[in-house]
Amino acid sequence: MLIYLKRILAVLVIIALLLAGVQCFNRVLQGYSTDWYHPEMYPKNSVDVAFFGSSHVYNAIIPQLLMDEYGIAAANIVSSGLLGSNTLQALDMMLEYQRPQVIVMDLFGFLAPYLYEADMQGDAQEQKNDRTYITRQRLVNAMPVTAWHKYPWIVKDGMQDPAVFPYSSLTYLQHNNLLTSNWRNLTGKTLLQKKKNLGYEFAFEQRYQPGLDVSAEELEAAHVYEPYWEQLDAIFALAQKEGLEIIYTFFPYMTNNAERKLMEEITDYLSQKGVTYLTMTELMDGAMLDDHEDFRDRGHCNYYGANKLSWFWGDYLYTNYDLPDRSEDDDPRYDLWKERPYGYEGHEAAGLLSREGDYQFYAEYLSLLNDEYITVAVIAGTETFAQADNAIWPLEEYLGADPESLGKEKAVTVLVLHGGQILRQQTFSSAGQMNLHLLDCGYEIKVYPGQYTAVRIDGKEASRLSQNGVMFLVTDALQEWHMDKATFTFEEEDPIRMDFEYEEE
Repeated sequence: MLIYLKRILAVLVIIALLLAGVQCFNRVLQGYSTDWYHPEMYPKNSVDVAFFGSSHVYNAIIPQLLMDEYGIAAANIVSSGLLGSNTLQALDMMLEYQRPQVIVMDLFGFLAPYLYEADMQGDAQEQKNDRTYITRQRLVNAMPVTAWHKYPWIVKDGMQDPAVFPYSSLTYLQHNNLLTSNWRNLTGKTLLQKKKNLGYEFAFEQRYQPGLDVSAEELEAAHVYEPYWEQLDAIFALAQKEGLEIIYTFFPYMTNNAERKLMEEITDYLSQKGVTYLTMTELMDGAMLDDHEDFRDRGHCNYYGANKLSWFWGDYLYTNYDLPDRSEDDDPRYDLWKERPYGYEGHEAAGLLSREGDYQFYAEYLSLLNDEYITVAVIAGTETFAQADNAIWPLEEYLGADPESLGKEKAVTVLVLHGGQILRQQTFSSAGQMNLHLLDCGYEIKVYPGQYTAVRIDGKEASRLSQNGVMFLVTDALQEWHMDKATFTFEEEDPIRMDFEYEEE
């Protein structure tokens, strides 16, 4: 009997070691980069319109808006820093999981050698000579360990000869993380989180950073990387073979003179091919984008730019293509697009919070948040607060708070909201040392009433209220970082936001 028990235990240990080995192997092979919205993140053959490219795309297209307003099942299937040399490979991989009726392909990656790929060649060749094993393709790194075609590509990369090597994308940071045993940065933690936004990354900043023109010598030397013409030819051949509808374009950003020169070279090439192509000017004018208001930085749209550009593409696709209305489709494949109707408006409200100094409007924005956000509000019940006409009613009207306990003296009331809905409202004695455990929303939130009421989230101090009034702490539940912290005092007739500085740009 003892022998059988030992054998069973040995088998269990071996299985555990194998599972641990697979997990570790997956971490290494999956890579540190999570800026890849993978085609298998969505139900198979569910995407009708695929926006394809790099960060210029996933900061510019709101797929949820396209479903809500046009019934289009769209997704951003993109990789940060996707180079022209990887585009064909990424497109071929996408067709393993998705067969979109229309592909909108951003060609920014085909300007990459001029922008940064040339600088990577020396590092890549040096590491090749050192015989250090590295995996270069970001899109291969992001693939799960169970994807069978991950491994032929890895072998192909490993066997690549020096003449071809510089044309690949080197994931230098992943290699550095391997050397330093920084395993935490090798995990794909945020892939599932980003799935919930259909590949869209919200950004609210408003900046104006025009592209800086290069010198006459640099302008003369700037040309499309020669091997990229072969890549474009191969993409055309694949599209023709598979019967794909592809719209080629350059998503808007602040270009310089060298980038515009390369775009003209590619535009002339596309014109000869007779393919569907929209210029950056057509997108800028069609979406009525403003250089000073609609960009987060030189290369990416903010929320306002993404909103305008998504409406433009919705109108264009609806007018020019016979796409099905999936908003009325009962097929469960499209449930993912229907989970958060108008959820992007919650992102806008979250972005506006840090700029809002008016207490009433701040409470209204909180009510517009979707279920990706958690809010903790701490109210110090002072006589001034209880008597202020404009203190209690915004919390009651916009957030649904019970007004009876909000104005109690020598007490602290805590509101916890998931999205704009209250999960818990509880009042404590300000002299006590009580903890409030709220696991409803997947977080452990503790509140310590006292002279300085402290809020701790998942064991870490998030904020503390040191003035009489109301403190709001807003956290992005998916990305696990604090969107905003605001304290409003009621020592005068109108609430005043403390430590708030904002000037119109």
